Amino acid sequence: LGDFPTSNTVVYPLKWIKCVLRWYWPGAVQSPDTQVGCVFGGSCVLPCRFQPNGDTTLHWVKVNGKEVKVHRYSRDQDKDQDPLYEERTSLFHDQISGGNASLSLARVNLQDQGRYQCYASTTHYNQETFVTLTVTAPVTKVDIVLGNNTVTCQSRGIYPRPQLTWSVSNHPATVLQNTTEVHEDDQGLYDISGSLRTVYNDTVSTYSCSVHNEHSARKATMRLHRKSLNPENCQK
Repeated sequence: LGDFPTSNTVVYPLKWIKCVLRWYWPGAVQSPDTQVGCVFGGSCVLPCRFQPNGDTTLHWVKVNGKEVKVHRYSRDQDKDQDPLYEERTSLFHDQISGGNASLSLARVNLQDQGRYQCYASTTHYNQETFVTLTVTAPVTKVDIVLGNNTVTCQSRGIYPRPQLTWSVSNHPATVLQNTTEVHEDDQGLYDISGSLRTVYNDTVSTYSCSVHNEHSARKATMRLHRKSLNPENCQK
């Protein structure tokens, strides 16, 4: 009968086979990385679960190219780690016995982005999972001001790199003279500023500036009353 199964052949579902492999040989079936997004300067949790069984040693390692020791736990004590992560990481100690090896990371910065390995070693099992961490710094505020017939718009501390766009009531902003500048600060965040020449001889104009990237956006609007020379600002 060649390769065809006989009546004595038992065909097991692939899902069942994966479950057996995970039980007897953890790590044999690699699960996709868990994706975690963190806000710059804040705190977030990198999740990790394992099957508890006896003495437990936990390793968190950043594995982008050169391995970096993030956190190590053994015999109820936290161990050595790279200076980049000192006093910024912690485990949920009261939950380790239940299989929770999740890592809390504080004061997140752009250098924290990358792939992390959670490795759990117990009396009978070795297990590993991976987490990919991305960091964003959202647009939180946009300032818009008027001076010398020019409207200026700016925002600071953004990541990834933002863009700035204008809209003007009753006029296509693309035909107006405008400039945009983007600068990167020493933390890797972006500051952006743009200026737009006002429309000549308008009695009432509304200028809107939007700062945005793929994760966030903010808009500021200025209603300019030329007769009173009294601009009104608002943000959205």
